[in-house]
Amino acid sequence: MGKKRKRAEKKGWTKNPHDLFFKTAMSDKRNARSFLENYLPQHISALVDMDTLEIEKDSFIGQDLQTYYSDLLYKVHIAGYEGYIYLLFEHKSYEEKWISLQILEYILKIWKLKVKQNEKLPIVIPMVFYHGRQKWETGLSLSDLLECKDERLRPFIPDFQYLFYDFSLSSNTQIQGIEKLQAMIYLFKYIYSPDLEIKLSMIFKLLRNLPDSEIDYIIAISMYLLYTTHIPPDTLSKIAQENISQKGGETIMTTAEQLIAQGEIRGEMKGRIEGEIKGEIKGEMKGRIEGKIEAIESILEFRFRARGLHLMKKIRKINNLDALQKIFSLAKTAPDIESFEKEVQHPTKKA
Repeated sequence: MGKKRKRAEKKGWTKNPHDLFFKTAMSDKRNARSFLENYLPQHISALVDMDTLEIEKDSFIGQDLQTYYSDLLYKVHIAGYEGYIYLLFEHKSYEEKWISLQILEYILKIWKLKVKQNEKLPIVIPMVFYHGRQKWETGLSLSDLLECKDERLRPFIPDFQYLFYDFSLSSNTQIQGIEKLQAMIYLFKYIYSPDLEIKLSMIFKLLRNLPDSEIDYIIAISMYLLYTTHIPPDTLSKIAQENISQKGGETIMTTAEQLIAQGEIRGEMKGRIEGEIKGEIKGEMKGRIEGKIEAIESILEFRFRARGLHLMKKIRKINNLDALQKIFSLAKTAPDIESFEKEVQHPTKKA
């Protein structure tokens, strides 16, 4: 069972490291409590009994949307009653206009579970943690999606608001909470910044007092950085040694060495993006095609995040290595995702 879980977790890091790092960090009860204490509006936080906080295992997101969303459900007493706080991690590269409708669907799923148990419906407070690049301009209420806003019809309109967090716009003085929570938020804030390597010293210092019993948290951060950046492992290790501890640096290096040995790290550091990945190693056409497709997927995810993966279903059906090579080159050189999508519509034709 342990091997299966490790394989599933490894696949998760490969497919969506942002999602897995978020779930790892926010499944930590101390992190979850600190986040709620510091970022719930004060008048709501006053109603929440944090001592009753429990992390539920249910996820309400369908498989078709797991590329773009991740969720966590916290059970907690609210105003003296059992209730829930639903935290949705939105990692599309652009804002989602219909997110209120999706949240409503998830709340209904939570309520339907209670209906099956013949219980009254609990309050569910929805929160959205946004990790996209575009500015969020969508309204924060379900009713914002309605065309007719005649006040006389308000009694017939189902409505709710969700709490929204975009830390890419927050100043450093606005980032609060326990140190390992701050480290997570800063990583999401700077992960695509050209200054990330400089910022890592400050981020790693936040982990200086982390006890040895929480070394898994440093491993999770190592995995996240190794899968999402092109910073060489020895550089990450050096920064960690200088700002966390000798053991912290060794942990990052050990993690990197294991991933390299398993052929898991993609990026310039091992030539995985520039090469055939599996293909040239195996020397088989099938392996070369699979390797090229994985290389394309890695570049698209690195450059354009979730939106870059929209055409992967079509690309995976291509078994012509020359066509895949053209797409591979486009993925590296296209100035934006729109240009890439336009050019890739007929991948087997000569330019």
